[in-house]
Amino acid sequence: MTTTTTNPGPAVTVSAHPSNVTTNQTLRLLAVYKGVNANVTGDTVLPINNSTSYSVSNVIFTNASVNLTTAQAGVFTAPSAGGTAIVADAALSAMTGS
Repeated sequence: MTTTTTNPGPAVTVSAHPSNVTTNQTLRLLAVYKGVNANVTGDTVLPINNSTSYSVSNVIFTNASVNLTTAQAGVFTAPSAGGTAIVADAALSAMTGS
């Protein structure tokens, strides 16, 4: 008797899930914001996930829906470009629409 099973395909996840860290030797997701409108000026608040002490090593912008010819973004510790600049205002013009 032969038993045949089909492969349902690769595992896929589409959620950003913060994880608790038990060591300081780990990289992890600190914040995520989906659907940011880069055509408006103003603040987009990114709540920090499960952390009171952190050091930012990467800031990633992806999946622009249109070409961002004049859009800029910066990451700061307080609203209205206040506090400490983690990433100073930078052009997003290299991002192209998909």
